[in-house]
Amino acid sequence: MDMSRSPRKILVSCLPANISEETLLDKLELYFGKTKNGGGEVENREFLADSRSAILTFAKEGVAPQLIEKKTFYVPFGGKESHRVCVSPSLDGDISRYEVKKLLCNRTVLLTGIPDIKDEENLKDLLTIHFQKATNGGGEVQELFYCPLGKNTIALFEDDEDGVPQKK
Repeated sequence: MDMSRSPRKILVSCLPANISEETLLDKLELYFGKTKNGGGEVENREFLADSRSAILTFAKEGVAPQLIEKKTFYVPFGGKESHRVCVSPSLDGDISRYEVKKLLCNRTVLLTGIPDIKDEENLKDLLTIHFQKATNGGGEVQELFYCPLGKNTIALFEDDEDGVPQKK
């Protein structure tokens, strides 16, 4: 995967939850479109619903790096107080060469067919207890993720030295 920082884009995160997408984008464009706030003309804007973040693309290069360097801004979204947002680089990437390999990970277990009879927290607690019992062949449970049927989730893996090939 080839990744690079976009010279004209920023990722704005930590957006308030109680404001509509369109209003958020309008307010961000107004705020970051002003040179007094370190911004410039906004060419494009995109809302990322899954992370409740936004990507702003500026017409000129040089605007994004200045904003990224500052990192945090207090943006007025309405009301009396401004809301703190975080600005970070927006990454552009392409998957150019990839190879799918089936690897055995001796630290994970995939459970399927779990009936929807308990709330998520109780279910996670019961599963953790079950897999920690030595009589069930278990051990310490580091993390347990639950994804209800029909929902999506993202897994982030750390490099593990027990049989996973390392990139050189």
